[in-house]
Amino acid sequence: LLPALLKHHGYQTAISGKLHFLPPEQEYSFDCFWSFSNEGPGKLQSWPQYMDAKHGKGSARRLVPGSQPFPDDPLGKDLGELPYPKEDSQTFWITDRAIDFFSQRDRQKPFFLFVSYLDPHSPSQLCEPYWSMYDAGSMPSPRIPESVKKQRAEAVRNDARGGGRHLIDSEAMARALTAAYYAKVTMVDDNVGRLLQQVESMGLSDDTIIVFTADHGNMLGDHGRWFKGVMYEGSSRIPLMIRAPRRSPFAAVFNRGKVVDEMVENIDVMPTLMEMIGKPLPSDRGFQGTSLVNLAAGKQTSWKTAIFAERGSMMIRTA
Repeated sequence: LLPALLKHHGYQTAISGKLHFLPPEQEYSFDCFWSFSNEGPGKLQSWPQYMDAKHGKGSARRLVPGSQPFPDDPLGKDLGELPYPKEDSQTFWITDRAIDFFSQRDRQKPFFLFVSYLDPHSPSQLCEPYWSMYDAGSMPSPRIPESVKKQRAEAVRNDARGGGRHLIDSEAMARALTAAYYAKVTMVDDNVGRLLQQVESMGLSDDTIIVFTADHGNMLGDHGRWFKGVMYEGSSRIPLMIRAPRRSPFAAVFNRGKVVDEMVENIDVMPTLMEMIGKPLPSDRGFQGTSLVNLAAGKQTSWKTAIFAERGSMMIRTA
């Protein structure tokens, strides 16, 4: 694991947010673990615990009455307004704990901070001002195949546990869910901005590598699908942005606004970071990723012609 390797090299490690590893109660080489749910060793307060203490038991997912436009649909019922202020939302709380780490960290050590937002993942529940930020009627409407409408009706009818949640047959529902998705993306963007401002205000920009990426996308109605689970473009294509420290030799490589069109994978992030901090990867562990440094610098003479992914469904994509 990346935090284990970094701890070996003297780094202090922290996570604020979602990890999604099993078993969930492990610390996975993080010195500080602020959880979005019940993950981690439980030494620090989690977001549900914070919400229970401030707003009452079960308040984290309590909705404003009457705010669900599709309350009886297995997918549509995800939509709803949260009654608490944005500062108590999960995304703002995760950011606040990350900012706390900056003031609490051991300044004698380099640090690795993993800020992991669940948003814009489902459920599509938001507090103001994000709940009403985007007009559903002005959202793009996907073309839903007629065959999907029959498939979804069958799935809902035959699966009382929530069948049809990965299919969508209503353009109105797709627009409403897309508006909530856009709002969640905006909320993440706002909070990434808060983090970058904190890094800047503490004078850490000269020494800090920043990576922004994700684990999957969302179909947003393409092919009549919602969420992930299929390896179409909307689900499998994700952002990956890297900013090098200002006084690092890698700044000339990563900080020039260059877009790299070659296919890359999440497994390439670890070897990239290890090269940037000047530490070798263990040669006997079978790492499959490739550092992106030479590729970003335009010095890579050859590159992979296929990438893979697997999570229930599987994909091999060629260039």
